[in-house]
Amino acid sequence: MDIVANGSIVCAAWEDGRDSGMRIYGDCSTDHGASWGADFAISPSGAEAAHPHLALVPDGALYAAYQVGDAIYLRRSTNNGTSWSDPVQVAADVTDGPPPLHRNWDMAVDGNGTVAIAWMSEKSYITGDQNINLSTSIDDGQSFSTLSALQDFDGGHEQPAIAAAGSGDYARAYLVWDVDSPDNDQIWSARAELDATPPTAPANLQAAPGDTVVDLTWGAATDRNGIYGYYVIRAAQSGGPYTLLNPFPITGTSYRDVGLSNGTYYYKVYAVDGTGNVGPASNEASATVAVGSDLPLDGALAYYSGGDIRLDDLPGLSNERTLAQGESPHFSPDGSRVYYYAGGVILSRPVGGGNAQTHDTRKNLTSWFDLPDNTDYFARIEQQLHTGVNPGETCYAWEPRYGPFDGEEIYVASQTMAQSVAISPDRGWLAYTTVGWCTGPSQGQYTVSRLCLVNLNTEEKTCTETPYNYQDPDLAPSGSRLAFAADFSGRYEIWTAQVQSDGSLTDLTQLTRSDSEWSLQPAWSSDGHWLVFVRGAPAGSDVRLPDLQDPHLYAVRADGASLRALNIAGEEPAWHGGGPAAMNYRVYLPLTLKR
Repeated sequence: MDIVANGSIVCAAWEDGRDSGMRIYGDCSTDHGASWGADFAISPSGAEAAHPHLALVPDGALYAAYQVGDAIYLRRSTNNGTSWSDPVQVAADVTDGPPPLHRNWDMAVDGNGTVAIAWMSEKSYITGDQNINLSTSIDDGQSFSTLSALQDFDGGHEQPAIAAAGSGDYARAYLVWDVDSPDNDQIWSARAELDATPPTAPANLQAAPGDTVVDLTWGAATDRNGIYGYYVIRAAQSGGPYTLLNPFPITGTSYRDVGLSNGTYYYKVYAVDGTGNVGPASNEASATVAVGSDLPLDGALAYYSGGDIRLDDLPGLSNERTLAQGESPHFSPDGSRVYYYAGGVILSRPVGGGNAQTHDTRKNLTSWFDLPDNTDYFARIEQQLHTGVNPGETCYAWEPRYGPFDGEEIYVASQTMAQSVAISPDRGWLAYTTVGWCTGPSQGQYTVSRLCLVNLNTEEKTCTETPYNYQDPDLAPSGSRLAFAADFSGRYEIWTAQVQSDGSLTDLTQLTRSDSEWSLQPAWSSDGHWLVFVRGAPAGSDVRLPDLQDPHLYAVRADGASLRALNIAGEEPAWHGGGPAAMNYRVYLPLTLKR
């Protein structure tokens, strides 16, 4: 229940079960509460709504916010509740607060009419840590911008409260919340600018075409609270409709659009300021892309197809041949042999054919493995049974391991459910993805597939705790650049990032884009200038364990240019060889992915 007053207007809202389900109802008085009008429904029928919150603003408008599931919705009335605007979703992943209220959000409105909602979201589904977020609207609640993780530290954050004061350029939001720390509960506070002025438009947007790419540059926007980042929108015709391209804000003033076909593309850019306000779009710029006809690549490809390891030669790709029955091929560093998995063991054969050599026969091997430069060693995933002390407490883990062939382990990531593994050529880094854990007494699954990076010199491990799925990591010949597939945009695409000494990822770069297909299984060429990957229609019901229909191989340069279909039906590619490097390597989406 909630109540607000402004002058002679008094309005109240509450949870009401009169309509065969829980809805939010309200009522208003125009005579200081002496009399009340007819009750009115605030939340739509059919939605199990809870936790109403009201605000009256200086112009007389009434705002009502409420929660449905883990989402917050807002409506606006200009006639004391007689009619309402359509519901606008403010947040989609609000965590439950403590009993008895269970509400983990709050709302306030400043003198400019800016609506501010503070809410808690899950930071880690393992530790229970939460983030406090602030969503604001400067257009009467029609749209919201969100500043996530205002305070980035561990702890179970609960019961946020928010107040707003001031107007013009001096409006502020004041927040307090409870932090449930291991030692004692604490009350924390924060202050945020409520800036009602959006940033200026980026100036002089220019578009330059390339081979399957368009490079964009623009002049910086300005705002008194600073520029948080830029977003690029693209259309197939002048004037739109436009589609948003980048899933994360661009912090510089350039961007490379990738994966393009022949044709003309139209672009605009807009800025978001430090308080979340969205500014006007730039001028429209266009570029006409012409896809190159050459394939300036060399070397050999190995891939899995129909139960076989097959080879073919670049650039002509006219010498396909079967090397062996098996899966998961990997070239030796000098390209003379192909290592692969078959019948529960790791084998290798010369690329020209010949007898197989057995390298590892230990039980519980899986098809996931990788090789460093020194092929006396390898990284792999083994299936391991874990048991508890009580009957029935058993489960299987898929554990990344590193060490010599048929030798003692050097590193084990125990009790995890991994599904792919990679090792850097210098054996400095181990990368893998995981979907859960298994200890024997307990087991569970994550809501997403997480990426983990292990510094093999210190054995320190860093794992992502984001709402995105990561797949198929592969470390470049340089050892510090990581390629992987991720669903940042809602579809799996190929990305690269720089691995920092603490295991964090920076300089995130998107290499592929498709409207309907997924891209998976990236593998670096041995010269580090190109990547080969697999693309196909998505299959399967669990996005954490992706599968593809009719998978085919593609190649792309490490800067996202010169995408080529190789017209090979296959999976699990490896490439010894490469092609010309980019003349001006461009990192166009700088970002740090935190733990």
